Amino acid sequence: MKPVRGEFRLPWRPKAWQWAGVGAALLLAPAMEYWLHVQQAEQQAARDLQASLLAEQAAAAASAAMAVPPYFASLQEFLKKRDATWSYALTVLEKADGTGITLSSVSVSPADRRVNIELQSTDHDALLRYISSLNEKSDETPGNWHWQLNSAQRAPTGVVSTITGVARHE
Repeated sequence: MKPVRGEFRLPWRPKAWQWAGVGAALLLAPAMEYWLHVQQAEQQAARDLQASLLAEQAAAAASAAMAVPPYFASLQEFLKKRDATWSYALTVLEKADGTGITLSSVSVSPADRRVNIELQSTDHDALLRYISSLNEKSDETPGNWHWQLNSAQRAPTGVVSTITGVARHE
């Protein structure tokens, strides 16, 4: 056998500056981990703030949509006046048998769905026939009106009366 001749290397050992790098990395690792944790917490807080602001905006928009506008009462009154049922009351007045009746005034209140009539009649029977005729004609005409006597007084010229027509709610 032949003898083996070789050079054996000494085991490698890190130099001092390399040990310093490893030590610095070991010291900086917890600090970096803490910094990363703080950054993630800040990002989560920003996301939560953004979500809460969006929720507040959505709630404000929903409440604004549901809030009653300042002109709501006026709008309701307009819509009631726009309802044409009171025009049927005038049609009933034209169609009713008015023998012995003289109309003094007609006042229409569309918002209340009322028509007030002041009239003079020759006698009480003519007045009752007129109210009966109004109610009969109301059944034939759309609008569903009901007429009733509010007051009647005897005067030298005849009977002075007030009749109110009220639209029934359908």
